[in-house]
Amino acid sequence: MNSVHFLLKNPKFRLTMTGDIYTLLSMRIDLGVVKKEALPLDEKFNAGLPEVPGEVSFSGEIIKVSGGYELTGTLTGVYTLQCSRCLEMFKRSFLIPVRLMLKPRPTFKEGEMTLAEEELDLVFYDDSTIDIGKALRDEVIVNLPTKPVCDEKCRGLCPVCGQNLNKGECQCEPRQDSGAWNALKEMKKAIYGGE
Repeated sequence: MNSVHFLLKNPKFRLTMTGDIYTLLSMRIDLGVVKKEALPLDEKFNAGLPEVPGEVSFSGEIIKVSGGYELTGTLTGVYTLQCSRCLEMFKRSFLIPVRLMLKPRPTFKEGEMTLAEEELDLVFYDDSTIDIGKALRDEVIVNLPTKPVCDEKCRGLCPVCGQNLNKGECQCEPRQDSGAWNALKEMKKAIYGGE
């Protein structure tokens, strides 16, 4: 792969990039070979994400349907995440079902446009070849857990000293209620009853 060099105002500083995200994820499909029979696909790619340091595998097929093509299959790989409770790093494998409609790019009129729910899984193409790499990477990103937890029983960190409570107890005294929430607690009791 060719390297691209960028020279900034400071001639001593040079940034070398071995490829952009679109080059790294290039998975071009010639739509001319896709007929009424499904074309099987088995691809491996590097998503270029810190949360997915290894390879991602896609296994599926593309088939011609009315008005375009349908890409179906599964993405598999391993996320490397930081627990939102204890801040420890952990790995979790993923299996993401993929179903995307590939359609020719329409000519849009200027101004805002509202997409229907069924149009959110659309990928547009311009000519007889389509690069599905970016669409598959986007599926990996969209399915990243927003609040990852290493284990449902994770106890997190002590709010006083920061000790990881999964590794051992700390010597902190339990925090006393300052009374700042008493008015809301009374309102909750009045609405819902009990504690």
